[in-house]
Amino acid sequence: MSSAIQSDLDVEASQKTGRVDMSDLLLYHAVPSRSMIVHWMLEELGVPYEIELLHLETEDHKQEQYLAVNPMGKVPALRHGDVVVTETAAICAYLAEAFPEAELDIAPGSPLRGEYLRWLFFAPVTAEPAILWQALGNVTTDVDYLPFA
Repeated sequence: MSSAIQSDLDVEASQKTGRVDMSDLLLYHAVPSRSMIVHWMLEELGVPYEIELLHLETEDHKQEQYLAVNPMGKVPALRHGDVVVTETAAICAYLAEAFPEAELDIAPGSPLRGEYLRWLFFAPVTAEPAILWQALGNVTTDVDYLPFA
């Protein structure tokens, strides 16, 4: 069985308990959410991790216990020992640096570093908002705001 399939089964199993125990890496995860990207990153690293499944429909992410992890109440968040990282791209950058043996990071000083960072942040900062803007039918607001001008 592939590790991705096993992880999906682990997530399903965790729906009853809320947690899959495996290591000192803990992903606060919700389906659907951007935490799927971090889950994929953890699979690419091939390191053991735990998942704490948050249920958005019952607003687990707005409860005091989770707000102590991420005061913004947004998913995902990652705990690695005593370090907590939030925001999908920041978590992926952190993981790439924390696990250099996976060779998913471009070292500072490399001529490829700028290109690497651009593409790392392109999806969540530029592509995703533009896609959502289009999917929502270019929702208008009272503010004269053109986010992609």
